[in-house]
Amino acid sequence: MGEGAPLRLSLAVEGPYALVDSLRLQRFGRSDPTVALEIGRGIERFAKCARTAAGPVTMVAWRAQEMVEVALYGAGSEALVPRLEAVLGLADRTAFRPEHPRLVPLRAAFLATRLVSALSLSELHAILILQQRVTFAEAARAWQAMVRQVGERAPGPVPLWLAPRPEHWLGLSQPAGRAIGIDAKRWEALQCAARAAAELEARAHDPEALAEYALAIPGTGPWTTGLLRGLGLGDADAVVLGDVHMPHDVSAFLEGVPHGSDARMLELLEPFRPHRFRVVRVMLGRGRRRL
Repeated sequence: MGEGAPLRLSLAVEGPYALVDSLRLQRFGRSDPTVALEIGRGIERFAKCARTAAGPVTMVAWRAQEMVEVALYGAGSEALVPRLEAVLGLADRTAFRPEHPRLVPLRAAFLATRLVSALSLSELHAILILQQRVTFAEAARAWQAMVRQVGERAPGPVPLWLAPRPEHWLGLSQPAGRAIGIDAKRWEALQCAARAAAELEARAHDPEALAEYALAIPGTGPWTTGLLRGLGLGDADAVVLGDVHMPHDVSAFLEGVPHGSDARMLELLEPFRPHRFRVVRVMLGRGRRRL
């Protein structure tokens, strides 16, 4: 399919739906070369490119009254169609209305912010590894540098750049990784993740199988695995353990105590099963800390 002939689809929206808010965390920092978004003045548009088993694809989605219009570019377009509702969050039709007094003001956000699936789990895996033990800004700069180093334009008219393939990570030497801000431990974890990429993608329909496999990959622990489930598969009950800030933020928000722990966070989130990740996603994703 040529760049000038996109595959066009119109998808119906049931209930409240905020397209950009739902997809926002699929962007790795404001300067992510794989994403472009536009919101305001009646416009709500999100564009994201990725590599798929069928080839590269660029998805451009925008709101049009009660529909979501989508244009797909690239060889991976047709293979993406069966997954579009999940990728856009339209398959998430759970009307969750929390009764907790601190969450009641966010009810509208719980209805409109849908849980989405990542276009590429292996890409998300690499992004999460880059965030281990460093600041978000440092990790985002390393990601941008690696994408620019690969230097492959995405299909379609939006000026996006494709993420590295597993082969690109495997071909990155340790000195070259250090030059763009990737230390030895994260470099090693990225090498392991690249070798496991195909097997990880094969488990995209089973959160439990994905978690079991991911935890066996060197350099991938509970934090990375929890976010693979939550951000990658739209798993509403995924739990993220080992985050530096999240236990404190959850504790501060839900009970007004500024310091927390993983154990206390689990206690506070327990009443929200099977929506523990949904609570964290909405609560912390709206102008508080990045996931």
